Amino acid sequence: MTGIKQDQMIDGLFGIGGFLADGNGDGYVDDLRARIVLDGEPDPELWAAVLDLAARLGVETAGLSLPLVDDDPGPDTLPIVVRAGDADRPEYRPDGWRGRPAVIVEGAGAASTLARAGAGANGEARPRSERPARLDLLELFETGGLLLDADGDGAPDGTRLCVLIPAELPSAVGRALVDFAARLGMESGGVDLPVASTGSLPEGSVPLRLELRPGEPARLSAREQPDGAALEAAGDPAALAALFSLLAEQWP
Repeated sequence: MTGIKQDQMIDGLFGIGGFLADGNGDGYVDDLRARIVLDGEPDPELWAAVLDLAARLGVETAGLSLPLVDDDPGPDTLPIVVRAGDADRPEYRPDGWRGRPAVIVEGAGAASTLARAGAGANGEARPRSERPARLDLLELFETGGLLLDADGDGAPDGTRLCVLIPAELPSAVGRALVDFAARLGMESGGVDLPVASTGSLPEGSVPLRLELRPGEPARLSAREQPDGAALEAAGDPAALAALFSLLAEQWP
């Protein structure tokens, strides 16, 4: 299959019956069919790209069934198999995972391309509004928090989060961050990529820094800094994973 045909195939998956689901048959997307299967442990760059992909998937739906990362997705899902590699594009394969259709993503470049695929993609970098001076943790998923209202119509149409991926990210924490990124996308009418980075911070974005502190309880803090608000999550990896799962599933 040529590259052009593959691109068209991938673009077409951003619809009901592809990555998206209409559970009640009313013609509107209310869940995701896509499930991310991790074939091996991602490196930091691949984790960052997977978080971008999760946010993009989230923005396409009005509802989420979590977790998004699933080692054994059910027969009604479409697996996105993520593994190390240097491909610059994802590939749809009719027998790509355990003899069933799947999208194969080999490396951060392919994951980033998939996050920006389809007619509804809003992955181009754009100036973000000024970073807020402070954050209220109860307003994370509002325009006063991690969401943007770029056109001033009162509805969120972008995001300002950027998770700074550390050199070593425990799998449980990474998987929970994937759900957090998907929830962020679902709450907005658009997503500003990247939502995660291993290096520089996009201008105007709110950084989320992670500190692994074995044996300590998890805590999420909003910090006021000279250049604007920042988030810090610190604690034992298992506790941090539980914290981000809670934020993704139950936070206001």
